[in-house]
Amino acid sequence: MIHEQIEKKSKELKQIECNEHKILDELDSIEFQLNRTNMKVSLLSRELDTLDSNIYSIETRQKKLNRKSNKMKYT
Repeated sequence: MIHEQIEKKSKELKQIECNEHKILDELDSIEFQLNRTNMKVSLLSRELDTLDSNIYSIETRQKKLNRKSNKMKYT
């Protein structure tokens, strides 16, 4: 009887260990996906910064051109 209980508990323990490994594998996969997502977000953020800078440059040049154009109209 004690032997049967030991076997039963041993099987339960093995199942728990198996489940633990599955959970750890899933967590590793999730961590990998999060890292990839963070890298993509970082790249997109840099691209947005570049676009913002380009827009600012274009707006600045446009303002200068408008001023020159206005001066030309009045001279």
